Amino acid sequence: MLQSERRRFHRVLLVQPIRAFAGATPVQVVDASIAGLRVLHQNQLPQAGATCRVMFQSEFGPISVDCEIVHTVEDPIKDFDQSPTLQTGLRVLAADRQSQERLREMIAVLSTHRINHNEH
Repeated sequence: MLQSERRRFHRVLLVQPIRAFAGATPVQVVDASIAGLRVLHQNQLPQAGATCRVMFQSEFGPISVDCEIVHTVEDPIKDFDQSPTLQTGLRVLAADRQSQERLREMIAVLSTHRINHNEH
């Protein structure tokens, strides 16, 4: 079964990546859903199964979510000074009420923008 077929929540590809931190490691959020994030980074994150807190600023305010690292692969696109870029999938485990609401709102607004943009 393909991973996209297993998804239970709408995932939004971000046109402009969002700068964030996974623990102390700088990352860029490139897609998001209420259940998970995909981030690009250069420094190694902990191994699959470990947890980390991801924090970033959105247009709705700061968002902080506790995540489980699901997998990390090398991104085929080498973008940052030709060094390998890593891509990590994160499962959202927990968030405070405000962060959860802000993440939901961000995804809803981005989904609406994408649908409206695709209709034209």
